Amino acid sequence: SAAVVSDATWPNAPAVSGGKVYPVVIGTPGSFRKPDGTLSTTSGSPAYPLAISGSNYTKLLIAGHDVEATSVTVFDGIGTASQSFSVTRETDGLGRLVATVDISSPGAISPKEAEYWVVWDNGGGIGSPFASTALEGLGDVCAWALLRTSLRVDVPKWIAEAGILNRVKVATYITEPTLSPWSFVARILDSMLVEVRAGPSGLYPMGRVLDTAMAEGLALITEGPEFEPVGPVTGQTQLGDVINAVTVQFAIRGKTGDYKRRVTLTPDPDSTDPEQFSDEYATISANRWSTDPEAPIIQAESIDLDHIYDDTSAALIARERVRTQGLGYSERPYLADARFGYLMPGDQVRLDSESLGRVFLATVLSKRWTGYAWGLSLALDDDPVRISSL
Repeated sequence: SAAVVSDATWPNAPAVSGGKVYPVVIGTPGSFRKPDGTLSTTSGSPAYPLAISGSNYTKLLIAGHDVEATSVTVFDGIGTASQSFSVTRETDGLGRLVATVDISSPGAISPKEAEYWVVWDNGGGIGSPFASTALEGLGDVCAWALLRTSLRVDVPKWIAEAGILNRVKVATYITEPTLSPWSFVARILDSMLVEVRAGPSGLYPMGRVLDTAMAEGLALITEGPEFEPVGPVTGQTQLGDVINAVTVQFAIRGKTGDYKRRVTLTPDPDSTDPEQFSDEYATISANRWSTDPEAPIIQAESIDLDHIYDDTSAALIARERVRTQGLGYSERPYLADARFGYLMPGDQVRLDSESLGRVFLATVLSKRWTGYAWGLSLALDDDPVRISSL
């Protein structure tokens, strides 16, 4: 509550900045690539005037913490002019370390605007507590946020999953004073279809879609007397739930809220559109659910991602949504010997099923003790691409 521009923190700040919450900057908001791969910029995070000389602003607050960036680009309120400034560090009236820029010698930008925006194009925002770089990987961002919650959290589990989740790069800022760590995590995980469950050590992530090579390296369990199926395989996906075409809008322009980029994963991409692409999962899904080979079924969704500026991350999210929602999965109940008590919901194993004649990547969905054995429900991942590579 004290991380705001006030008489206690900046007694000489102009009135236009009074009450502004210090931005917490994650990653590199405002910096993105065009479809042809060239770098581009847009307004990423807000900056607030802290000092004034005559009628000109001379200093801007860009983050309420130390940052990894050595310089940033600043847009003025008009939005057509920008200028690069070196980042400086100083403490406010309450001793809080913040990041600022000195604009007392403006060139391209106006020193009289009531609104300024920052592009993080030469380094990122807040540093990662898990590495010597800026915080940006999705798993690391979640762990960082949850270290600040009063909820019980299995932080080691989040860190362990970071190698998978960190494939997505987060770039955003926080200026909501009442935003809880959990609400923030739920917001950025929503697009990834990652479920968060409560375990014996607290909240932990459970993602159904994992890197194939890693999944194939997990334990192999063979059906038998100690790991016995006790029910049929039941499909859990209906045609109405299938999604095999996804458009992701990202690289938000902070000043206006519109998006500078989009990517579309579809079974039938337009070859003249550089932002459309296809993959094997989209194609298989469109053909799998169709009863007519000449009329594949395409069911689409569109999502807006305010926390993504990286095109690789946007494409990955689109691919994982199709991979998860386009093919479907099945469940089957098992009774397992007591020695399998180490399996926890969210764990993934290779299941050699004699009754089904195949090896599945299986995810433990639930676990209960029956009094003499473990009752497990397994999700059987029906992935034809993985099967063809075994």
